[in-house]
Amino acid sequence: LGWQVPTDRGGSWTTTLSHYSYPEQPSYLDYDYNELTVAWHTGNGFSATLGANDNFYNWERDSRFVETAYELAVNEQLLFNAGLGYHDTGDPLGRNYRYWHLGLARMFDRITVDLSLVGTDDNAERIFDDRATGRRWVLNVVLNLF
Repeated sequence: LGWQVPTDRGGSWTTTLSHYSYPEQPSYLDYDYNELTVAWHTGNGFSATLGANDNFYNWERDSRFVETAYELAVNEQLLFNAGLGYHDTGDPLGRNYRYWHLGLARMFDRITVDLSLVGTDDNAERIFDDRATGRRWVLNVVLNLF
């Protein structure tokens, strides 16, 4: 669920509330969580996002993150995107982590296809183990209804 408000200078503010659900998780785990983000998008491709979620990694603890990103239109249908982020897990042992992404997105009428390489630092491996961290290719397909 999201809401976007344009600014006078060609940018916008966006607020998003998301729920992540993991229906196949074992009964003793509860990885489901909610996330609230507020983002500012400039008119020239830069954005900054602040976010918070509850129940981080089944620890029943809130966490926060900040991310900055840049999007460059290569042509009318192709976008290059890059971003850096920092996730404060609220862990008293300081297991916070950094992440990044580089990608290309192609727009087809109402569908956007984004292929990105995402990565994390070594602290993320200490939290999630090496099967879920490091560098990964991610394919994202978005249907734009409105």
